[in-house]
Amino acid sequence: MDFTFFDAVIMGIIQGVTEFLPVSSSGHLAIAPHIFGFEDPGLSYSVALHFGTLIAALIYFRRDLFDLSCMFFLRQKSSMGFSPSMPWLFLLATIPVVIAGFFVASPLEASLRDPFLVSLFVVVSGGVLWFADRFSSRVRSLSDLSVPDALIVGFSQMIALLPGVSRSGATMSAGLFLGFSRKDAARFSFLLSLPVIFGATFFEFSTLLSSPFSWLILVGVGVSFIFSYFSIVFFLRLIEHIHYRIFFWYSLLLAVGVYFFA
Repeated sequence: MDFTFFDAVIMGIIQGVTEFLPVSSSGHLAIAPHIFGFEDPGLSYSVALHFGTLIAALIYFRRDLFDLSCMFFLRQKSSMGFSPSMPWLFLLATIPVVIAGFFVASPLEASLRDPFLVSLFVVVSGGVLWFADRFSSRVRSLSDLSVPDALIVGFSQMIALLPGVSRSGATMSAGLFLGFSRKDAARFSFLLSLPVIFGATFFEFSTLLSSPFSWLILVGVGVSFIFSYFSIVFFLRLIEHIHYRIFFWYSLLLAVGVYFFA
């Protein structure tokens, strides 16, 4: 089997749509070749697709990032509703996954790309999110963020190193368990994804550009960028009006589909 232009488009769409939804983009990218019947371009290609996601998120959250930068470097007061310690809490929440990712991310993802195992993690991740949403008070905002909150959400990102466990789902679940509103839990989750995505793409992208897949990488990244941006817009606009159980039922249907068709 060859990996074609249309396969690259499919992978880009999947990455863009699923990265910021709590359904695991890495899980979908691992499962997609088995469902659509094309050559698996490998873990490195999947990581490269995150570059499009990164650019989309940087554009969408540019005001948040500018505000955090002004708070950190110029000691200015936040205009976006962040707590005064938010820049430091943001860094604190990022440390656990950076350390774990450096030592175990690649071995874990490379050894756990079996579609059935990935689909199981997808279902469990969706179930935890549904449970967290069902029992969350959803009364806190990011202005209430504390050191323990940042650490709990930060450590939840480590779980998402398992293929099939959604990074956004894990961090949003942690935020909901801590009582944050859906929108603020998602906002913090998306912001925390930026250094993780940057780190992953930094180590993989330069190598991939010299590979035979180079032009197909650019196709996938471009498609990923477009769909990632609109995925963020769509999700954050609807987040207060949807029930997270729909992601669990979707995950369950996906697992059934993998069982019968992969």
